[in-house]
Amino acid sequence: MPLALPRLRRWIVAWFAAGVVSLRFALAASAEDTQNYIHDYLSQPSLPGVTGGELNALRTFYSLRGDQPAWTGSTEAESDGQILQAILAQAASEGLNPADYRIIPMVGYGAATAWLDAEKDVLETNAALRYANDLRDGRAWLRELDDDVEMPPHYFDAVRELSGALQNRSLTPFLASLAPTNPQYVQLKALLARYQSAITQGGWRGTFSKHRDGREELRRRLSFEDDSVATADNLTDALTRFQEHHGLDATGVLNAETRAALNVSATQRAAQVEANMERWRWMPRGLEHRYVMVNVPDASLEVIADGNRVLASPVIVGKPEAPTPILRADAVSVTVNPPWLIPPKIARREILPKLHANPGYLREHNMVWRANGAGLEQRPGGKNALGRIKLELPNRFDVYLHDTPGKKLFAHDDRDLSHGCVRVEKILPLASYALTGDDSSVSLLTSAVATGKTRRFPLSEPLPIYIVYWTVFVDADGSVEFRPDVYDRDQRLIEALENRPQRMTSL
Repeated sequence: MPLALPRLRRWIVAWFAAGVVSLRFALAASAEDTQNYIHDYLSQPSLPGVTGGELNALRTFYSLRGDQPAWTGSTEAESDGQILQAILAQAASEGLNPADYRIIPMVGYGAATAWLDAEKDVLETNAALRYANDLRDGRAWLRELDDDVEMPPHYFDAVRELSGALQNRSLTPFLASLAPTNPQYVQLKALLARYQSAITQGGWRGTFSKHRDGREELRRRLSFEDDSVATADNLTDALTRFQEHHGLDATGVLNAETRAALNVSATQRAAQVEANMERWRWMPRGLEHRYVMVNVPDASLEVIADGNRVLASPVIVGKPEAPTPILRADAVSVTVNPPWLIPPKIARREILPKLHANPGYLREHNMVWRANGAGLEQRPGGKNALGRIKLELPNRFDVYLHDTPGKKLFAHDDRDLSHGCVRVEKILPLASYALTGDDSSVSLLTSAVATGKTRRFPLSEPLPIYIVYWTVFVDADGSVEFRPDVYDRDQRLIEALENRPQRMTSL
């Protein structure tokens, strides 16, 4: 039987602890014994509560230190163990589940033993590595909930980073460096603390309905997410601000939609904040000095240069049945008067039925069959679905930023209307910025559009495009903004966390 001898030793230790054998034989375990047992423990084909990948990481970690214990055996190691446990106990402040990193001592063993020390050391290391990976890169299984998420992979070696931190006596700064430093994440963390505090105090008082709306109760509820409510002249102004910050029609009237937003519990809001913090962990740690950020739930676009917003625009994003993906891609060129190569799915579901009903449909919409059966194409022109300008950004989803002939749709509050691509209201200044970093190429693009001919302008350097999904964010004046979970990404993530068995590490 594998490891029969170590198990026998543990039974003997249990007898010692129970007084079956004289306590004078229960001598303190030596560091060498613990080291040997760590080697034996990690030689097992599997460990309870530890995945195969985690077991391989543990073997690498301890091979780097010759199987010596990491958290016991010296004053310094025990001090590091105390630091680690204090940090793990606060995992909820980062939107993580502390139970995933908790170590429960084995019941029934009263005396410290080399075997128990070895198990505890290994599982404590596993908790440290798990926490480091979860906080630094996000939880991989959550990223895989949706198949339309493609952010750049992170190159983070938790094993070597933790090993180096322990060797250099720099565990505290190492642990402090794991969370994203983006101001949005930092502000979400502070917001999460407020909701967690509200939860411990019982959450909101009652619910708001058409028949029960106490003014003072309403004022208290509004003031939680907006400190200025306390000084507001009247509740109408306060309600208007609440509606503006929740993506609702700012009428100042306590209507059904506003009541629904007010009745979202503190627990639900905390879970929503945690979902957004998780997605921030999927982002690159350092964003480029200039980039474009498209926030799908807000249907908005920003161009950021050296930390400053230089352009903002409303956008139209994908319908719930054709969601715009989460991705990072580089814009590499601007195409003027682009043709639209109609995706086969759109052609099959939308164009062909209309063609059967109206044989002149293709001619009326400037569409033609491409050569060699390559599908449908809509030629450049006023009716082209891509409008007059398109930013090319190669990606596996075939999603890009473009103009549209349907400009009236930008005035709508709900702008999840496209087949997945992003239609940009201010496409001309965006394209100019992509080409020259300012508006100096607007006249060039306008002249090219006027020719009616398709022309491609390569960018001198790629422009990073981030398409993201922030349903909770903080705007420039520090106000917290909430947006609808248009694709249920929050809901899927929250339900996955609620339904997943705890990854508790126990001895």
